[in-house]
Amino acid sequence: MNLTKPIHPEEIIIATLATRSENGEVLLQKTHDVKPGFTKQALYTILRKLISEEIIVKHGMQFSLARPWIGQMYEFFTRAHDRYGGKAEGVDFLTLSDGDKISYSFKSPHEADRFWGHAFDVLADAHTTEPVYIYNPHEWFVFARQESELHLFHKIKDAKRQLWLTVGNKDPLDIYARTFFDGQYLQYHTHDQPLFDKEYYYLNIFGDYIIEAFIDPQTAHIVDEFYKMTAQYDEGVLPALQKLVSKGKTKLTISRNARKATKLKKLLAPYFFRKSKSPL
Repeated sequence: MNLTKPIHPEEIIIATLATRSENGEVLLQKTHDVKPGFTKQALYTILRKLISEEIIVKHGMQFSLARPWIGQMYEFFTRAHDRYGGKAEGVDFLTLSDGDKISYSFKSPHEADRFWGHAFDVLADAHTTEPVYIYNPHEWFVFARQESELHLFHKIKDAKRQLWLTVGNKDPLDIYARTFFDGQYLQYHTHDQPLFDKEYYYLNIFGDYIIEAFIDPQTAHIVDEFYKMTAQYDEGVLPALQKLVSKGKTKLTISRNARKATKLKKLLAPYFFRKSKSPL
């Protein structure tokens, strides 16, 4: 169930009722807007199911989310947040000793992205005393994975922390990506040439924790060619990049290595400035 981006009728109904009580006609219209052809009969079949599951209640002609169910969901997500929101319990990579590492392999880029975003969020929450360092050969995530990428960035900015992102190329799309950064909490630097030999190597640093991602080499090469051939940003860039990065295996390595992290941060840090509110 995805209530943040509802696409199924049941999800649409629950998401609609999350803001206010509604009658059947409004729920039908809301669902029909997303699912043309959705019928009144189908709506009331789902409503009866949700009532029997004690997810919603009916009062007169109105439908509302059931308060006990809301409470259960609140408790569920509170437990989940406590478990995965930066605490070591239940998150194996947060228990690493210095010098240890864990590797993960993914056949699907989407599976890799979901776990990568999860690990990024957990480690960013667990290490708040210095900026988050990122190195990407190209910052294509703000195009192909825009919603999830900007969510992570804005969370850091809203907490008045800093994120320093270095890109190893200076193609037009690399330069355009600067528009997603405010130059203060979210800083962005385009380098004249790659800092690492492998064009499929991506790097995130959180304190002494390091995420190293190795995307499919062929995909990385195709992305690089696309960047070299694209003279400016237009509305075709997003779908094109989304298609280019939709295939290929990805390997993620999460390590804890204070010496290596310090060395890498010294390589990346000279291109940025530290705001006064960011602890040294």
